[in-house]
Amino acid sequence: MRLVTAHIDLAKAEMSAIGGEIARVAALVGIAIAVVLFAGILAVIGTSLFLGEWLLGSLGWGVLHGILLFAAIAVACSIAAFGVSSGRIGQAFVVGVIVAIVVGVGLGLALPNSSYRSIGESLLPNVESGVR
Repeated sequence: MRLVTAHIDLAKAEMSAIGGEIARVAALVGIAIAVVLFAGILAVIGTSLFLGEWLLGSLGWGVLHGILLFAAIAVACSIAAFGVSSGRIGQAFVVGVIVAIVVGVGLGLALPNSSYRSIGESLLPNVESGVR
């Protein structure tokens, strides 16, 4: 009888742990779905605003960055729901920020333009720069 009681207690403990994991996954999936819905609303409203402000410029970039931000949050919640540790997600975020800073600084300093101009001047010095 004690063996049966011990097995029932063990099953209850396992069900409690499984229930906690199901709640965690459900919460993360709920956040992911909510963020995707928000990104969809942002895309619809932002697209109409972008088309209205096409000639003025900067609103389109804000819409694009907003959609990308919410898509990234949805992906992070989705992979966390599959069991990827938060430390690993954080490491990937830090690497992404570092790469973004390096690329941003490189493009901000016009390094590709300078290197293309230098290559053009080296290979075709007698060709006008506007044609080259």
